[in-house]
Amino acid sequence: MLGETSLDIGLAGTYVLGSSFQSSPNSELIECKGYYGDSCGGPTAKIKANLSAGLSFGDWKIGLTLRHFDKVTAQPGNEYYEIQSIPSFNYLDLSVQWKWNDTVRVNLSAQNLTDKDPPIVANISGGNTASNTYADFYDPLGRRLGLGISVTF
Repeated sequence: MLGETSLDIGLAGTYVLGSSFQSSPNSELIECKGYYGDSCGGPTAKIKANLSAGLSFGDWKIGLTLRHFDKVTAQPGNEYYEIQSIPSFNYLDLSVQWKWNDTVRVNLSAQNLTDKDPPIVANISGGNTASNTYADFYDPLGRRLGLGISVTF
């Protein structure tokens, strides 16, 4: 920290060691790490990570977060899928906070700052793909802006 200026950097990540599925005790065990499809359902990325940086100076705080999802491919046996793989995906989020006084703070945020479209995978049985993407994994809404005011008593 230099005077009233500070820089914070953080990294939070997950590496999936294994993720298997078995529909019944007599059925084959299916490995889903790095795949998506009928049995595996939504994507199980091997690596997911958030890298964040925050700069504080005076009454201001600015934060930037990079959300990373590793590439995934269609589980073996699903060669009929239109899309056989989804590349790695990154989203960028921005937040700005201004301390108006000791009790009021104003917050502005932007999620998916670059307005990146989700991958289109068509409708896949067994997956939550009614919107032609995995809406619970990728960002189907595009850029979202938020404005908030916090008051403490």
